[in-house]
Amino acid sequence: LLSGATPPAGVPMDFPTWVEIDLDSIEHNVRAILKSVGPGVELLYVVKAHAYGHGAVEVGEAAVAAGAAMLGVATLHEGIELRQAGLDVPILVLSPSLNEEIDELIEYRLRPTISRPDFARAFAARAVAHGQALPVHVEVDTGMGRTGLDFETAEADVLALAQLPGLLLEGLFTHFPDSDGVEPDFTLQQIDKFRGLLERLAARQVTFPLRHAA
Repeated sequence: LLSGATPPAGVPMDFPTWVEIDLDSIEHNVRAILKSVGPGVELLYVVKAHAYGHGAVEVGEAAVAAGAAMLGVATLHEGIELRQAGLDVPILVLSPSLNEEIDELIEYRLRPTISRPDFARAFAARAVAHGQALPVHVEVDTGMGRTGLDFETAEADVLALAQLPGLLLEGLFTHFPDSDGVEPDFTLQQIDKFRGLLERLAARQVTFPLRHAA
């Protein structure tokens, strides 16, 4: 953040501050993350809220160029912005979507998050009406307390989702409220719950190609 200096070319003089984003650094960071996690792990790069103020399209393009396999957004309209800019990678809408948004989710090939069984049934019905089976990601609440299937009923809920024509269960994920806290106990408990759920579902022949958190 620069203040009191002459703005770069193209920045109006009446703006006293501006931010310069180094896209080369973003690409470097993505490659470093991929190297750190090692083979067999892909990166879902989150660009919600205008890539946290850095520019969703520009940062998304840089992340994909460096190897990110998927982009994450918060809302339908953030995903549409990326599609209209020409980004063709898988895009996951992380926040719950409205039933009224289903047709646009399908039109723009956006993967919705399933956190309510009623939305899942509505999305599946529209997918069937479009003659397609479409990938979705299921969120499970292991302690965030904000969105996601209730953990106590998650196993039964996911088994029911697996029976819905029109849905391809591509991903299962959870979210951490305190992963950067001093004490890791709560986060480790969440991970144990998440892994246990995956194991119980696998024993019932329900598996997910993508499992993610963090």
